[in-house]
Amino acid sequence: MDSINENPMGGVQHLAYSTPIANLDNVIAEFENKGYSVISSFDTPIAMIVFFDTRKEIGVFTEIMGITEIGVAAVEEMKKR
Repeated sequence: MDSINENPMGGVQHLAYSTPIANLDNVIAEFENKGYSVISSFDTPIAMIVFFDTRKEIGVFTEIMGITEIGVAAVEEMKKR
């Protein structure tokens, strides 16, 4: 899906949810048990990011962020500012 070409005026491309990194495998298993597979993923110091194609059911992709300890610390630091 090419969101920009299909929606030149803009719109929602995906929904994002976060979970502790220790729970990410459980969330992935839940999505896979419902018939969704990981379509894209990447790892950063603050989170492991995983995308599922949920467009048929809800019209957008679903992103799950497995937040690392560094990510938790980064969010807490942002809250202080």
